[in-house]
Amino acid sequence: MLQETLEQKQAENDTIGTAIALRNLALIYGKIGQPQQAKQALTESLALVESQSPTPEQQRLLAQIFEVEGQLNQATGQAETALESWKKANQFYQQVNDTLGMARAKIGQTQALKTMGMHQQANEHLDSLNQQLAEESDTLIKAQALQLLGDVKRAIGQTQDAQNALEKGLAIAQTLTHKEQVTSILISLGNTARFNVNNTTEDQEQEQAKANAFQTALNYYRQAANNAPSLELKVQAQLNELSVLAEQKDIATLQALLPTLQQQLTQLNANRTTLYAQLNFAKTLMQLEETVIPPTQLAQMLAKGVKQAQSIEDKNAEARLWVSLGQLYEKNQRYSEAKTATEKGVLLAQALNAPEIAYQGQWQLGRILRQQEQRKSAIAAYDKAVTTLQSLRNDLVAINPDFQFSFRESVEPVYRQYVDLLLQPEQPSPDNLKEARSAIEALQLAELDNFFQDACLNVQEQAIDQIDSESAIFYTIILRDRLEVIVALPGQPLRNYSTILPKAEIEETLSKMREYIADPQIH
Repeated sequence: MLQETLEQKQAENDTIGTAIALRNLALIYGKIGQPQQAKQALTESLALVESQSPTPEQQRLLAQIFEVEGQLNQATGQAETALESWKKANQFYQQVNDTLGMARAKIGQTQALKTMGMHQQANEHLDSLNQQLAEESDTLIKAQALQLLGDVKRAIGQTQDAQNALEKGLAIAQTLTHKEQVTSILISLGNTARFNVNNTTEDQEQEQAKANAFQTALNYYRQAANNAPSLELKVQAQLNELSVLAEQKDIATLQALLPTLQQQLTQLNANRTTLYAQLNFAKTLMQLEETVIPPTQLAQMLAKGVKQAQSIEDKNAEARLWVSLGQLYEKNQRYSEAKTATEKGVLLAQALNAPEIAYQGQWQLGRILRQQEQRKSAIAAYDKAVTTLQSLRNDLVAINPDFQFSFRESVEPVYRQYVDLLLQPEQPSPDNLKEARSAIEALQLAELDNFFQDACLNVQEQAIDQIDSESAIFYTIILRDRLEVIVALPGQPLRNYSTILPKAEIEETLSKMREYIADPQIH
């Protein structure tokens, strides 16, 4: 139909009509996973419009073309390019005073910033946008903005603000009877319920509160799945339910959900949403100790996902899929294949300037090389992972929320394993001792950032012994099989002392000590 319209407008020498038809065609190509055809149609549309004299109609059409371009770039994982497209769209919408268009462009910019991990900037964008929309009547755009605000607030640790924004957005979507938006917000509410569970420290966790939070999340996900107007949204909700069941180790309920979910995954069209659905599915099952699906089947799914990502030119998804495939091989002790897949993912992530993917791949590569007894190469890989994490510090608390980021699982082990590696063998070199000390300090800073849910200490780093050269300084860290202490004495080289004790025993002793300090009458 669109092709016929395009041919008709071309035959009539209707330049603007042809440009509109090409823009619409580009949008359709993008939705069915044909990015090259979409880009070609959009390029032709833009050239036609730019050849016309500036008028309000011409400027509005330019805004719409850049809006579609932003959607296409975002859909293929090109967040930085998408951001520029949305900015251009916003400029042209401003020129024609199109408030709804400006709001859509602002939402698009925020989505791009969120994808890039720049959550603080995304938060600032949305705060100003929601102030503008507060006086407007309830619309779908307002509901979308509130959902995005909730997602960003959650990512920076402001969970109550997130909950409030999402509930407001849900109320608007329900009033509008917009099922797709209602379902999407219900999923976001489930993610928010999970966030506090995933980001509490072990001594703060209360089992009943944790169970209640998980149940709340499950209720939201199940409500979303039951009311989803599309298969994509239903699968997204059920994948999140699967992840909660895996975290709860509820294998029986998980296995009951698997057959339906597997079948639905095969029915989805090849696009970015499907790729991330497959990725989430595989990552959830890889976290289980039990084997509920043969590893070869998961490997085939991830390898197929890589090819699909290449076909739709989504390099971000491709990088994640390579790293996940490497993780699967690592788990099954196929270290050669694991190394090859992980290296491909890391190279792609670095080329994309995607540090949140790169650090996970570098850390994984360090683990693999260690298993292959390539200690120097493993140390180099860990060093890169730590350096990349440092570059992410301002958004460390918000890395990759779509994959249920957990500080204790995804950041803290990088530093501890790095120190563990540096302090072997029994007499580590002076350089390794210095690196280990720096890693311990970086971990302590990251723990503070995670606790306050923000990069709270923007200071100039300086070694303590440079501030007070007469003091002895002790750096302690608990590793999996021992307690390590690095000592800096005035005028002497660093030295370390190891005490062989299981981590669980050390933590139990510390827990008892904290109890005694809090209430000496206990003992």
